[in-house]
Amino acid sequence: MQLFFKDAQLSQDAVERRFAALENAGFEEVILQWSSYDHLSLYPFSRAGGQVEMVLPKIIDAARNHHIRIWMGTHYDNGFWEIAEGSPRQARQWFSRQLELLKRRLPVLIDTVRHSDPEQQVVIGWYISDEIDDQSWGSKYKRRELQEYLHQVVDLLRNGMPGWPVAISGFSSAAMTPAELAAFWSETLAATGIDTLLFQDGIGVGNLTQEQFSRYASRLAVLNSGRPGSFSVVVELFEKVGDGKDGSMKLRTAAAERVLRQLAETMVFAADGITLFSAPDYMLDDGDRRARRLLKMWQRAAHNCGKVE
Repeated sequence: MQLFFKDAQLSQDAVERRFAALENAGFEEVILQWSSYDHLSLYPFSRAGGQVEMVLPKIIDAARNHHIRIWMGTHYDNGFWEIAEGSPRQARQWFSRQLELLKRRLPVLIDTVRHSDPEQQVVIGWYISDEIDDQSWGSKYKRRELQEYLHQVVDLLRNGMPGWPVAISGFSSAAMTPAELAAFWSETLAATGIDTLLFQDGIGVGNLTQEQFSRYASRLAVLNSGRPGSFSVVVELFEKVGDGKDGSMKLRTAAAERVLRQLAETMVFAADGITLFSAPDYMLDDGDRRARRLLKMWQRAAHNCGKVE
């Protein structure tokens, strides 16, 4: 679930409707992709030029009411993609600033979660909002900076909420071979202490074909062989239809038949369940004919898919 500036002032009723739709579609868990986004915070943490909207307590309340568990996203900063293209030194400086900001944010976020979920039955884990691609971290020097940063993030998260597992997502544009990507993630998970890798299939944005995805997923799935729960697949429910004037991608709900093929292929690798990206946007929109058709298809297939997020 992604919440942008346009979602910042959602009423409790609107949030309840979203979670009721998720419950009716059979979802058991939701990944809140971020708890703060650039200058928007969904809990009471303020910074110069920032905007605070108290949406997070509404989300936790609605999740409880509809028997859905939440993975809590960290802070998302678009600047991550700029340093991903920069030098190791630039990455180190940016990571240092982000860690200092996380140290300030985290106590407020945890207090908000504990106040809204005192019995700790709704929020069950952390999701690191930085997405890791296979083009930016090929150099051993930049990889070292990334791994040290993620290691420190995991330490801060675990110290704040001991016992919560930590997940992160990654994707491929075929810049690395399947063997290279598997080696990268094996090394990164070991170096950082991250528990779970969510691998995006990349089909919606055209990063990978179905055949390519299968080759990558088959190599990455071995990460799960020794540590159950350490690997899962993210199925993209959309398709790219163009580019906006601001450089953003124009997306729409994918054809139900294509998603059905993705699900069938994914289940070979998804022993611990799958994640759909993103059901609220591309499957639960009553005003979208393609979304309604996808939902009907999903409801027929869901009983074969086990746990879904």
